[in-house]
Amino acid sequence: MASGPIPKRVTCPQCGAPQGVPCRQPDGSPARKAHPQRQEEALVWYDTRSMDGLTPRRRDQMVEALQKCMRSRGDVGRAMQRITTAPDPEAEYRRLTETAPGRT
Repeated sequence: MASGPIPKRVTCPQCGAPQGVPCRQPDGSPARKAHPQRQEEALVWYDTRSMDGLTPRRRDQMVEALQKCMRSRGDVGRAMQRITTAPDPEAEYRRLTETAPGRT
């Protein structure tokens, strides 16, 4: 299952909540939902490349495809570890999906 844009991955521009901390109301109580500005920032984060050259969106797409062709979550986790540490993640992804045992 894809994680999608996660507001907790970015700092809230409205209330200043740091990464990993939920938004707060002006009175200090927790907000029910992330502030709209933080949700917009999360959308930008979702398409931002990380050090390995992949975006969170692309990772989610890879995980969904691997789940369809691999037997267990452990296999998917090991495959994603290999993909993210490879010099060329896209080539490693193609190689793993072409040789996956559950591929139809």
